[in-house]
Amino acid sequence: MSCAFIGPCLHDLQYQTNTTLTQVSQLFVSHSFGSMVGSVVGIYVVGGTRWLSVVPVSLVILAASLSVIPWARSLVMLLATFSVQGLTSALAATSK
Repeated sequence: MSCAFIGPCLHDLQYQTNTTLTQVSQLFVSHSFGSMVGSVVGIYVVGGTRWLSVVPVSLVILAASLSVIPWARSLVMLLATFSVQGLTSALAATSK
């Protein structure tokens, strides 16, 4: 749920990681950066080859990264998780 609704979850994630609102707002940038990288990889690397396993693998990685969020206690781990979420969702979307 926090992947789709980052805004309403910011205060909970702030409390979970013991950070300020300014620091936890970096999740927006992290997710957007992952989406940009995933789109570029999906278009230029995967797009020409049409690998059939890209979408299922991306969805499994996305599900795993979503399940890690409640147990992420550091901001660095949350930033990495949101980057992976952006990357895998964009990769799955562009490789269809």
